[in-house]
Amino acid sequence: MTVRDAGEPGIGARLRARLHGAPRRPDEASAAAPARGAPSRLVVALDGHDGSGKSTLAVLIAERLGGRIVKPFGGRFGQYMLWLSGQRRYDLLSRVAEEELRRAVAAEPGDHPLVIDRHALTMGVLLSEPWRRRWPPLPHTVLCYADSSTVVRRLRERGEAVGREARHAAGIRRYRALAEAAGVPIIATRDAAPADAAAAALAAMGLSPGSVA
Repeated sequence: MTVRDAGEPGIGARLRARLHGAPRRPDEASAAAPARGAPSRLVVALDGHDGSGKSTLAVLIAERLGGRIVKPFGGRFGQYMLWLSGQRRYDLLSRVAEEELRRAVAAEPGDHPLVIDRHALTMGVLLSEPWRRRWPPLPHTVLCYADSSTVVRRLRERGEAVGREARHAAGIRRYRALAEAAGVPIIATRDAAPADAAAAALAAMGLSPGSVA
């Protein structure tokens, strides 16, 4: 997820209708709580810069855990988050992200595991202190990591706009610094086969195929 200079993106009437509400304080209860789900549900989070390999690993990990992937911050909503961050509207950004996360999790009834593609570390990149403290990583979180040249190559292979490599390098450094500060395991994806990286991610989280909460 890379901040771009752009006007406010169109997000649709459904989302816009949810954007009104009283401002919150950074010291209120954690915004990450809705993602934890019921006590019987396992929830894991994969985070990382665009092109870091997290979406590929999310598919493999969901298959191995018998779970489903949740992408609360994708598409037009993700672009809106980027715009809010660029405008420094951190209160609104944190609030609507929390609401979208809760909605996405609630849309997955049952007790099957959930693999969240982007969570607290992405919010940490987009938010400033003290808002960042509202988004502690989930207990089962890993950061997918690749250097900027690998990220640029992967994005080009996907046909995405790349921009300056220096911008990607800065974003990658921010993700890594946040992960290290929070004690989140870092999984390198540049040289590892996807299956091996997925196995390493599960091991780093203390999980195995078929794990339950």
